Amino acid sequence: MNDQEKFLDGFHIDVSHQEVERILSEIEEYYKVVREGGGEWVMLEGMSAFLAQDLGYEDVDEFEDALKGPFEAFLGQFPHIHIETRPDGKKVFRLVDPPAHQAKHTKMTVHVKEKSDLWRVCMKSENSRIVIPEIEFEIGSDSKRHIDTIYNHIGQAIFNLESFVTEDTRYTAEEKLNIFETTEKLRGLLDLENPWTLILDDPSGLSAFKPSEGVEVVELE
Repeated sequence: MNDQEKFLDGFHIDVSHQEVERILSEIEEYYKVVREGGGEWVMLEGMSAFLAQDLGYEDVDEFEDALKGPFEAFLGQFPHIHIETRPDGKKVFRLVDPPAHQAKHTKMTVHVKEKSDLWRVCMKSENSRIVIPEIEFEIGSDSKRHIDTIYNHIGQAIFNLESFVTEDTRYTAEEKLNIFETTEKLRGLLDLENPWTLILDDPSGLSAFKPSEGVEVVELE
């Protein structure tokens, strides 16, 4: 098991759940602002109050009910979040990047043949792209790490395409038709009409799959 697989293996909760992914993304975006301002540690109590309000919960108690436990216990399940107790008893945390000392450009291939393959969790790093050669489709990098099942990665791509083409009036009728044809092909992948291939091309080498069994990994120069 490489460092990235160990990192993904540390996510003991259902990281593919949309609400968990949303909470984690909010924490990471907030921490980026803290780091840009020269800070390192974040008050745990303040973060829980911020998230409860930002995510639409009535209060911290309702937020922690949704987490099925204290916010501190939630954070403690993530290996890239370190929690400390200050001398005054207050809890603080900071984020640590996944280990990258052995990172290399990797290309990981999953042959999707059955439903269990669709529920494999994929950690797509901020620099990586997903390629599906059978339909000449690509999900590019967007400067954010995404952790979700293969099924949900594809489902999100369908949603994004349909929303984009509906809201943007610059497309011609032919262009819209081509995009909707692509979304139908993507739905066909989720229905497993035929076996298909997912290639995760990552120049940083920080992506991973869980479970990793059956994933073909090639390190590129």
